[in-house]
Amino acid sequence: MAISKHMQSTIDTLVSIYLNHLERYVYEAGCHGMGTLGKIIDFQGDPPPPSGMDRSNDKLIDETLKMREEHALFASARYLFGWKHDCNHCGKAYPVVNENGKRILMVPNVCPVCHGNRFILLKGELPESNTLVLLAEGFYARKKLKQHQIADRMGLTERQYEGRLKKGRELMAEEIQRIRRFREAGVMGDEFKAVVGGE
Repeated sequence: MAISKHMQSTIDTLVSIYLNHLERYVYEAGCHGMGTLGKIIDFQGDPPPPSGMDRSNDKLIDETLKMREEHALFASARYLFGWKHDCNHCGKAYPVVNENGKRILMVPNVCPVCHGNRFILLKGELPESNTLVLLAEGFYARKKLKQHQIADRMGLTERQYEGRLKKGRELMAEEIQRIRRFREAGVMGDEFKAVVGGE
């Protein structure tokens, strides 16, 4: 299935919105400046005394203003990609057969459940294997990694990665078109309105 430039733009937008949501907790209120540990390190164990100008209430108000609301299209992205849950399998040992033919327990380098992401996605319309590749493509494109480097980080061959990426884009385009048809028929709510614009 050939994907139009407009559809590819819509896919990229939804991927970016979802990635921003996943990353937002790293930069949430209170995590912008130097903490106590940073001051101790910077001042080599002897941080300056407090100035006496405590403005903790002002700081609290300022930090809450920095918190962001969910993007208007986040409901659409979550519908497609699923809900984020922490992975319970990272660091667990799995039975493997060693070179002597003996079964042993071994902790893999990359978690076989979450592929090293430390989270899993549940109940999305797209299969998780395709979703993770779409999100990895969006995330690592910001870091200017090549496809073979991304595939390696995910524990996939380049061919597997390219196949999952292509299939993920096709499935996502089909689902967006389905959302548009439902929206035009009046079946879906306003949270999907921006996704269903014409091509």
